Amino acid sequence: MKNVSICSSTVIFLFFLFLPLNAGWAYYMPDYCPMNEGSAYTYVDEWGHMKNIEIITVSDFLQMPIASQFSSVSSMVGHVGFYDNDHQYFDIYGWNDQGFRRLYQCEWDDDEIEELAFSQPPVMLPLELEEGQSYSSTFDGFETQDGSRYRRRSGDVNVMFLGVENVSVNAGNFQDCLKIRRVVNERYDYVSGRVKEKQETCTQWYAYGIGLVKEECDETETEDGETEIEHDSLSLYSYSGITGQDNDGHAAQAIATATVSTELDIIISSIEFNGSFFSCTLNYIDNYRWELDTSSISESAYTQGTARLDASDLSIILDPVSIMDTNYYVRLKLIDMEHLIWEVEDVHIE
Repeated sequence: MKNVSICSSTVIFLFFLFLPLNAGWAYYMPDYCPMNEGSAYTYVDEWGHMKNIEIITVSDFLQMPIASQFSSVSSMVGHVGFYDNDHQYFDIYGWNDQGFRRLYQCEWDDDEIEELAFSQPPVMLPLELEEGQSYSSTFDGFETQDGSRYRRRSGDVNVMFLGVENVSVNAGNFQDCLKIRRVVNERYDYVSGRVKEKQETCTQWYAYGIGLVKEECDETETEDGETEIEHDSLSLYSYSGITGQDNDGHAAQAIATATVSTELDIIISSIEFNGSFFSCTLNYIDNYRWELDTSSISESAYTQGTARLDASDLSIILDPVSIMDTNYYVRLKLIDMEHLIWEVEDVHIE
């Protein structure tokens, strides 16, 4: 254990007082599944296929030519949704006092126009969750194809919070992700009289301030006595959110998350420099100073780095971090002491 002063001990107390791992802690789920207009996510599946998703408003979608094909979407003005131009769908969600509700979906291709609207929306995530807690809801809705109703979709959603884990994906190393299991039991009643049943079980990991970073799903479909089973996985390949700019106009950083060890070492994840994501460990030296642990970084572009704490506001100042022979001076402002979240306040290059 390193020797620390009384002031350093006070910093340890402040950090650990607000670590989000206390027994009985209730996690506010909108912090882990933000719907921020303008955010964009790229996921990769187990076969290497990419899925690009943007969060846009319904008003923005209504400006697109395809929107005129859908009769119900205009009633959703005021909401935001996941837009995927490659796979041609717009999925509208919204938070309220119940939780994260799926409100509407429209899909299109060269041959068909489909809409799914709910009279009773499914709650995909509750507003708050505690470890070991489960939450259940039911849903009911109708799906139309080219303007005509063709099947009813109803069922239930069961969500359980399994715990907190660290997750490493292409987009970065994410600390203290919430691990959630969601089971959706759904029944399809076609106007023709056909019936299909489906159960989808997904384990998902959500990172604070980012959203879904990893997902593993198993799906079972039964119709006419025949059963099909599928497995799918997704992981976050890249994302864009809050960005700072260095003085050359490069994207400097989206967001930084950190955990603090008992020895005041700091582990920072999801640092973005010029479109590449990195993570690093800062080893505590003394007097609120850290040194970059180069052995913690797989990227050879990092050669050196030091950091210090601004005790007035608990900002972390990296001065400098050397990347590709360029010295970056970065100030990370503490925006959420409760969950230890920093974001870029200032970046400049020597």
